[in-house]
Amino acid sequence: MSIVFGSVAVVILLLATGCAAPLSKVVSTRQGGTIDRQLFKKGDKVKVTYEDERAKMRTKKGRVLQTDDGSVTLDVGFEGSIALEYRRIHTFSRPIRVDRWFGGLSAGTFIGEKGDPQGGLFIDSKRFTGAGCTLRYAPYSNRAFEANLLMGGKGKGGIAPKWLGVTLSAYIYTIVPRTYFILGIGGIVNEDFGVYRIGLGMENPLSKRFNMRIEADLLTGLRIHFEQRLR
Repeated sequence: MSIVFGSVAVVILLLATGCAAPLSKVVSTRQGGTIDRQLFKKGDKVKVTYEDERAKMRTKKGRVLQTDDGSVTLDVGFEGSIALEYRRIHTFSRPIRVDRWFGGLSAGTFIGEKGDPQGGLFIDSKRFTGAGCTLRYAPYSNRAFEANLLMGGKGKGGIAPKWLGVTLSAYIYTIVPRTYFILGIGGIVNEDFGVYRIGLGMENPLSKRFNMRIEADLLTGLRIHFEQRLR
């Protein structure tokens, strides 16, 4: 199993090569003339690359305080405020939006492993199938983190679920659009089974606010998620 995990880890590194996590997205680049004044709205957080008085390229991030016909004034934190002439600005960027998704439905099947109390290998495996909910947080364009709650079956009396599982996962998006690797860990709360996730997922945006994801784990698990973007 360690050989398989090692091989998958190498593939992840190769496919993720070049997928740095940019914190901002270039909105406009000067092609002669000046950057459009209309891009700067009071109170917005922006990032600009500009040419200073010594003809050196510099980058500043800050909040727009005010604009006039020839320049924009930015609050850049400890340095206070600076006024930049539009004609000196080369690129204008905005921070990438932080995505928070809530999964109203998360259903699937996965394998739970029971460890040997004596410290040996796994002594038992069991398949769990159920449904639940997901909360996903994507602070960068190529990474995301997810907490997943799943339950299945009916316990004694037919009221409480037969099993309850929790997993925490990290997603690493690859150079293939809308495709990501999954690395996660969790467990079955009311049974002595651990859950280990390593696999591949794909997402399909249904609209600006709704998204669908399908995930396949290395240990023959399969899940489907329907999620909604939180405001």
